[in-house]
This record gives sequence, C-alpha cells and structure tokens, in this order.
Amino acid sequence: MTRVDFPDFTVRSPSGEFELAARSADNEGEYLAGWQAGFEFTLVRGGKVAWHARQHRREPSPRHAWVSDDGWVVVRLHGHSVGGLRVMSPTGEEVLQVRIYQEIRAEGSEPQVRGVRRADWSDAHCSMSTAGLLWAGLGYGHFFTSTGQRWFAFRTAWGRRIAIQLAEGRLAADDESCFTADALAAEHAWAVHVVARAVAQSPIAEAVSAIVIAGEDRLLEAGAALHEIDEACGFEAWRSSSAVDGWLIERRWLATAAQWALRRIGTHGPLPPVFRFVGAGNKGRPVPPVPVVPALFSRPVVRAGDVDRSMTPPSVIETLGVPNHVRHDAEQVSTKRWTALELWEYDFAAGGERWTTRIVWSHLLSSRIVDAYDLPPGWESHSRRDDLFLP
Repeated sequence: MTRVDFPDFTVRSPSGEFELAARSADNEGEYLAGWQAGFEFTLVRGGKVAWHARQHRREPSPRHAWVSDDGWVVVRLHGHSVGGLRVMSPTGEEVLQVRIYQEIRAEGSEPQVRGVRRADWSDAHCSMSTAGLLWAGLGYGHFFTSTGQRWFAFRTAWGRRIAIQLAEGRLAADDESCFTADALAAEHAWAVHVVARAVAQSPIAEAVSAIVIAGEDRLLEAGAALHEIDEACGFEAWRSSSAVDGWLIERRWLATAAQWALRRIGTHGPLPPVFRFVGAGNKGRPVPPVPVVPALFSRPVVRAGDVDRSMTPPSVIETLGVPNHVRHDAEQVSTKRWTALELWEYDFAAGGERWTTRIVWSHLLSSRIVDAYDLPPGWESHSRRDDLFLP
C-alpha cells in the first residue's frame, strides 16, 4: 500500500464568512507516518465557532472540503477501497454520507454511522490503486440553487455528476434532471472564468479541471482564453524517447490540454506544436537536426495504410511534422522480457472525415515502425487522451 498523507487544511466559503478547519493529532510532531486519521472539524462564522465534529471510527480520512456562503459543508473522503462525501448542515448536523466505489459492495461491507442517512454511488471509471480509490481527479465540486432548493454537485472528469439535494440529505438518481440546467450553468460560468485567468492566476489543477469542462461541453466563449493559454506555455523537459536512444521529449503540458479543448470546440486550423524532440542519436552518433514542424491538420493527409514502415523517426517528422500526441506503452516479448513502445498520434481532417493515425515504434527493434493503424479522432473525448492531462 502506497503511503498517502492527509495534511490539516482550512477552507473558506466564497464570501469568506465561513471557515472550516480540519485537524488531526496525527499531524503533530516531526515524523509523520501517513494515512492520518482522527480528524476534528470546526466551522467558524464571523470569528465564532458554529459547530464542532469528529471523524467517525473507520470513516475514510478527509482530503478536501467545500463550504457554501450559507454554511453547508461537504467533505471529500479518501480511503483504501472507498471514497466518499460527508454532508454537514449549517447547524452541524450530518445529513448524508455518500460512499463511492468502483463497484457496489455487498450490503454491510462498510460501517453504517448510526442516525446518518447513507447512499452508495459507483462508477467503473473509478480506479483502484495502491494509494486508494481514485475518482476525484480533475473534477469540480460546487454549490448551486435550482427551483429554490440548494444543491451540491461534484462533476467527475468523465462528465458524470454526483448531485445532492442538501435540505433533504438525498443523493439524486442518474435520471433525475430537474436540476441539470442550473448545474450546467454554474459549471460553465466557473470554467469560463477560470480559463480566462489561467495564465496569470489559476492553480494548475484548477485550470485543467476548467479546461476539461470547456472542452467536453464545447464552450465557444472559452476559445480566446484557450488560445492565450496555448501561446503562453513554453516547452519543458518531459521524458526520454523510446523511439530513438538519446532523444529527449519536451512538451508544453498545459497547452496539450488547451489544444484538446480547442479541437473540441471546432478549431481545426493551425496550432503550434506541443511536443518536440531534442538530443543526439544512439551511441553518440548524431542524428539530423529534428525540425520543429507545426502539427497541423493541413499537413499531407495520411491513412495508416500509407505509412512507409521503413521510415526512421526523423524522416517521419520531416514528412508529417511533430505528432499531435505522444504516449508510451510496453509489450511483453518473452516470459521475463518487455520492450518499450512509443506511440505517435497524428490528427487529420479531410473530406468531412476526422481520424487519428497512430504510428508505433519499438525500442527493442532499433526504432523501427512495428505497427500503424487508424483510430477515431483522439480529441473526440478527453478519455481517449486522458494521459495528456497528467503533469
């Protein structure tokens, strides 16, 4: 099991009137062991304590929280195999516990808090890991009002929403749509605002969450700000290349997400490259200078069947330009041996069709093309290129 730290934290409501503090005695002292527990929660309003609560026995520890301007609190919980949301009213009453799973477990597998309503929620997109259940990355949690009622919603990175009617302490069903328009309006307003200030102010994780919403929902009003993000990002070292020994790959990380969103909202014109290759070849032999050719939709149109598999990485770049996306994989070649693969993805649009051609290089076979095939367009959904959103 990977060590996970749960630091103390403080969260304020948007107006600053309310402040929630989460503190654990496990965070005291010089040496911390991770997986801190025994948290105490204190909500302060105008300098006075409104309520005080404790983490339940065997309850997952808190990772983050949201506080509304009317005093509602939602705490995000993170555990070994379960996540959750704990909902507290302005008076400190715990009105709902939402337990989050990759798949729903048998009844009684998790402890029930006496007197607290509980609801279970699951999604196959949640990922089990040695660091616990991963489900909240690049998501967005927020409070909003719909038909006079107060709601909290957490929109996951893959677009599904966990919606809670606060006064009733009720988890909304997936087919419940009375609040959807108001939730979307709040999410869109937030995304456009954050993207607009991303270059100067927004924290990176918050900016990427906003870019995901702008791209998935095709927010045209975010287009100018997405272009600004793209233009402001410089290249940074990323990793070594598996296509050619000695090559290093640099990328403009936030620009990869911005360009994905721009393609989603309909920008099919020229965009600057987000990847580039630098360095010398295998065993000190220099390689031809690697040209930085913009990866445009206007490059020569290629289907996988047109790819000459005798081409070298430099010749592919000279012909097609820098890939729109680079990813890495591994292939088992014997019982105890694996080889690294490098996948170059080129996006095309021609004759009303859109597709991505993937070229696969094998490190074991001296940087030879071992496969080439066409895919649905890589920018069609962020889940097809979810690795580009990772730092």
